[in-house]
Amino acid sequence: ITFKEQKGELITRCLFNDCDSDSKGNEAHLYFDSETGQYHCKKCGKKGNIITLAKHFGDSTDTVGLYPRNRRGNAQKDPEFNPSLVEECCQNLPDRIRQYLNARGITDPIIEEYRLGWGKFYGRWWITIPIEDIDGNFVFFKLRRDPAVDTKKKKMTYPKGVQAQIYDWQTVQNVAHKLVVCEGELDRLLLMSKGIPAVTSTHGAMSFKKEWVKYLQKWPEVYVGYEQR
Repeated sequence: ITFKEQKGELITRCLFNDCDSDSKGNEAHLYFDSETGQYHCKKCGKKGNIITLAKHFGDSTDTVGLYPRNRRGNAQKDPEFNPSLVEECCQNLPDRIRQYLNARGITDPIIEEYRLGWGKFYGRWWITIPIEDIDGNFVFFKLRRDPAVDTKKKKMTYPKGVQAQIYDWQTVQNVAHKLVVCEGELDRLLLMSKGIPAVTSTHGAMSFKKEWVKYLQKWPEVYVGYEQR
């Protein structure tokens, strides 16, 4: 697919409708965020991410990932992701960030249990939320921006190019009576702080995989909570 890159976005002709049938030269209307994979056609309004794009074309979502483009001149090397890094970030959590999380209803025991932390990635500081795979292995961080800094990027993953996971798998496997599927890691941690079993997809609501449904079917009652738009 031919595209151009501009201000952190990949721009190409619409893949869904005839929005660019009359476009001339480099004119195009489908915009991809180069870091999150989310897309938006500025003409027909079609929105989604790389998971929904794969589904649109009938492709498997098992191996879908967002891989960083090579850029020159980036001399800073980010640390290797591993359990030691998870613990290091957990120990670095500032009081002001803990207070921010508390103000959002996330209790200290939940902060400690799920090893929330603070780390510098991609040249800025983030709240770190370690994500495990179905076998309990740490596989990546979900990053949330510093609440004191107003930047366009509110959330990312570290490293890039990782597959979506349920956050968290252990909760899904500890079957009880009621489970809430919500949008967002912090909302999920808020519900857990209230004693309500809850999970979310790490890559947004539209990335929830069909093969995950079989794990939810073991629960007698499942509630889906959407973010208010």
